[in-house]
Amino acid sequence: MPRRRRNAARQEGDRLQQRPQQETSTRKESAAGDDDSTAAVVSPIPASLSSPSVPITTNLDRFIKSVSPLVPMQILSVVNSNGSRKDSHTFFRLEDVWESFHEWSVYGVGVPLLLNAKDSIEQFYVPYLSGIQLYKDTSRHSSQISDFEEGNDAELHNAEHSDISGCNTRADDESVSGSTAKFGSSRTPFFQYFEYEPPHFRLPLTDKIWEFASQYPELVTSRSCDLLPSSWICVAWYPIYRIPVVPTLQHSEASFLTFYSLSTQSDTTRVHNDGDPANRYQLPVFGLVPSSSGTQELEQESSFLQAAEDWLRQHNIILPDYRFFRADGHYRR
Repeated sequence: MPRRRRNAARQEGDRLQQRPQQETSTRKESAAGDDDSTAAVVSPIPASLSSPSVPITTNLDRFIKSVSPLVPMQILSVVNSNGSRKDSHTFFRLEDVWESFHEWSVYGVGVPLLLNAKDSIEQFYVPYLSGIQLYKDTSRHSSQISDFEEGNDAELHNAEHSDISGCNTRADDESVSGSTAKFGSSRTPFFQYFEYEPPHFRLPLTDKIWEFASQYPELVTSRSCDLLPSSWICVAWYPIYRIPVVPTLQHSEASFLTFYSLSTQSDTTRVHNDGDPANRYQLPVFGLVPSSSGTQELEQESSFLQAAEDWLRQHNIILPDYRFFRADGHYRR
């Protein structure tokens, strides 16, 4: 991973969000004299929120489980002066999402597959960024979270007045060929990117993200609770090798697009705590598009494919990789 790019992004994010370290304690002290005042406390996710394990029965189940990253979660609690909890917001930071893909981007992720109902292999896939759109509700900067984190107002103000190339590009413009950004409207993504290059010309996912993050620090510093439910990412997975080495098999050579939500505003977040002391959120796959070779779980595959198609259609998104997978195999600009 390009460390200099990542460090530059972190430093820029820290500059945008910097605030006095004693802010939390100062707010708590001021709350003591006012029954209506509140303070915010960030705490780990309680284990009671963990979701039950889902039975793994098919190769597609195994693939989806393997490519669903575990992301550390936090709760931002708004507490009254009498100590009672007034509200809480579960969130993860985008930086932690990208970190969860780091090892996979370098070595690939191993997916255990069962061939012919008896032969076990491990197929490795490398993730590439296919598409991403991030939306932030600008009205939320007056909410309790943003009242606590005063840096949010400054961050938004700076972003709105930045000289960002491509910031006037429409979100639904078919000619989009790279990252485009626009601030100040919940209908327009503040960051988006659609990949047009063939797979062999692409950087692995985390390398691509950190390349962008040095110019767009919010790609790292944003929190899921501040992102609208329309925020999403699509990852392209391409096979690289298998263990043990066996002759090429059609179904094990399939490539996939997986779709993930990057928002926790819908209050449906569940935490994975399967014996892990660190409470982490398993970023679920809500849509999947296979390459033409596909898998043998046609009914299950069809359900995920329909969910992906519905998402793209409802949000008026033209995703080049989707067109490549489902059409004639040619990328167009």
